[in-house]
Amino acid sequence: MLRKLRTFASLYRELGLRWSAFRVAYAFRLRTGLVRLQMPQYKWSDRPLETWLKKDFRAPEEHRDYSERSDERSSRHAVEVRLPANIPWNQQTAIEEADRILKGEIKYFAHEFVKTGFPPNWHQLPSTLPTPSADGVLSRMADKHWSQISDDDVVASLREAISSHEGVASAKNASQRHVDIKFIWEPNRFAFVYTLVRAYAATQDEKYAEAFWQSILDWAEHNPPNTGPNWMDGQEIALRLMAWTFGFHQFSNSPSTTPQRKARFTQFVAAQAERIYRNIGYAISTRSNHTISEAFGLWLVGVLFPELTDSEKYLSLGGDLLEREAAAQIFPDGSYSMYSLNYHRFILHIYLYAIRLGELNNSRFSNSL
Repeated sequence: MLRKLRTFASLYRELGLRWSAFRVAYAFRLRTGLVRLQMPQYKWSDRPLETWLKKDFRAPEEHRDYSERSDERSSRHAVEVRLPANIPWNQQTAIEEADRILKGEIKYFAHEFVKTGFPPNWHQLPSTLPTPSADGVLSRMADKHWSQISDDDVVASLREAISSHEGVASAKNASQRHVDIKFIWEPNRFAFVYTLVRAYAATQDEKYAEAFWQSILDWAEHNPPNTGPNWMDGQEIALRLMAWTFGFHQFSNSPSTTPQRKARFTQFVAAQAERIYRNIGYAISTRSNHTISEAFGLWLVGVLFPELTDSEKYLSLGGDLLEREAAAQIFPDGSYSMYSLNYHRFILHIYLYAIRLGELNNSRFSNSL
């Protein structure tokens, strides 16, 4: 307790009264369950697409009207996709990796393929760290409100499960193993979508588009709004939305992309954007790359889904935060305030993506950014 008080006192001196008051209030909201009241768990069917759309976008007849308007809007920005001769990736490699994904292998952290099945179990450890008891821990967490799950609780529970599993001699050995909630989050970031898109661009094989839709619909079935570890972190949601929307637009003319699927996809996007927005204050309080990535997630949805009721709000707040945080977190010499090459690369990816997407959609950022 004394150590925690000293840490808080140090943070108070460093970050000030306003920051300290927010974090105390946020901790109170978590402990008392106010966060659960403000962002309740619900079923997808409780809030169908019509509840998310602006009045003139309401869609009768199985969302046909919505789909036609969406197609018309997309066609205004459509560009014929042709692969240039000097593409910086190997087409055959993309096809081979995409086929591995369809056979149930997903590359973790852009490094190593792991057998997961396809679609994967969205709440399971990769096969490099499996134990029956650990999977039981994760399945129990899958039904909890995201605010009732902490990174530390997940790691502690997984280490306890691993230490009790045959083949691990002691808790000490378990504590030395690298166990992180990011092992659960990794497939939920949907980085494999970029590989499916590359393979589709190279072959026009419909199986890659269908795999995209299978994974989206399966994820939604097993991750209802505000429920489980995959709703815990706004940055993870933003990364997922980045991959989802990329695939959605690339597969938009595929026969697999039906009006009903487009409608459900928009519903899924809207719910995740709302989750980021309602908790954006916490991301801002971190003064880190989380602020940038979550602001980008809001801005992305605001740009690409203007039919949503809150699209202007997301676009304005996300854009303002991206401008402000660039000035606050990137030093005049171009270095990054978190003193990490990985985080530096990460925020550069986010900003370059946002700048280019803004240019394509008449939503440009300032020259200073």
